Amino acid sequence: MCIAHFHILPDHEPGRVEAALIDVGLTSAYLDYAKPVFVILADTEYGSHYQLKAYPFDHRDQFRFVSDLTARGKLALRKAGGVESAANCVPARPKDTATAGTSAS
Repeated sequence: MCIAHFHILPDHEPGRVEAALIDVGLTSAYLDYAKPVFVILADTEYGSHYQLKAYPFDHRDQFRFVSDLTARGKLALRKAGGVESAANCVPARPKDTATAGTSAS
C-alpha cells in the first residue's frame, strides 16, 4: 500500500475533495485495479490532513506511484476548492527588533 499525504486549510467541501482524490487514485497508470482506493480525513492543528491510499500494480513502482498521486492530487485539490496549508512547519522566529543593529562590544 502507498499513501500520498495532503494538508489543506479547513475551509473546503470534504465530499468534493474526497471525490477528487479518489478519481486521482483510480486514474493512475500504476494502480492495481484489483485492490481498493480510499481516502482518510483527519483534522489537525494545521488544517485538514487527507491520506490517499492505494496499491501499485508492481511494488517496484511504489515511489513513482506516490509521486504521481501527489502531483496529480495537488492539482485536483485546487480544482476542488482546497488550499494547501503549511503543515508541520514552524514559522521562523522573528528578529528581535530591540536588539537589532546593536553589537556586543
